[in-house]
Parts: sequence; structure tokens; C-alpha cells
Amino acid sequence: MALVEDGGVSVVLGGPYIYSDVPVNGIYPYVSLGEIEPAGDRDDEWQLTVHAWSQGRQGDAQAIAGALLGALDDAPLRIEQNRCFELRFSLADIRREKRRVYRTTVVFRLRSGEAILGGNNADE
Repeated sequence: MALVEDGGVSVVLGGPYIYSDVPVNGIYPYVSLGEIEPAGDRDDEWQLTVHAWSQGRQGDAQAIAGALLGALDDAPLRIEQNRCFELRFSLADIRREKRRVYRTTVVFRLRSGEAILGGNNADE
């Protein structure tokens, strides 16, 4: 996946701390994959949410958000055997969850009817 392969994300996290769900007693900072939900009325548009958790300063959370954008915005992704046509940044939000813990939420718009719905892609 683009997040694991991206050196910028690993640098700001201090290692490959990317999880499919929030880890129990995870060591900060880390990234967890969030929801994939329909975006609007079209069958080929989805929202992909990625969460990053950091402890300390808000600037650390901002650096992680920048690294996520660099790794995923307009990145070519594969979903199973099909190719995702488009992955674009939609929004980002940084909130303090507890005293020194920040949650960064970055949402991307994923557009690809064939890849998401499991159909065949003639380009492959």
C-alpha cells in the first residue's frame, strides 16, 4: 500500500506504524485506517478515512497530515486485481482528544466503480 511504501510517512511516524485498526496500547505516533463509505449518490465514488494519532505537540499532528497527503493524494492504488482510477484529498481535521493526544483525520475521495464493486477492468 502507498502508506507503507512511502518513506515520508515512516519518517514522521518513526517507523512503519500503520495499522488496519486502532491498536490496543499503541505507541504514538501511528496511523490507523478508517472507514470506506459511499460518497454521494454515485456507485463509483467513495470516501476513505485515515486517522493518525500523535502525542505531544499539534505541529507533530500537522506533519503527519502533510505526510499522509504526500503519500495518498492522487496516488495510484490497487484494490484486489483492479486499479483505482482516482484518489484525491477531500478534507483534514486535527483535534485534541485528551490532554496531549491529537487525532488527525484525513479524508480522500476514491473514484472507481469497477475497482470498488469488484467488476472487471478492461485496462488490466
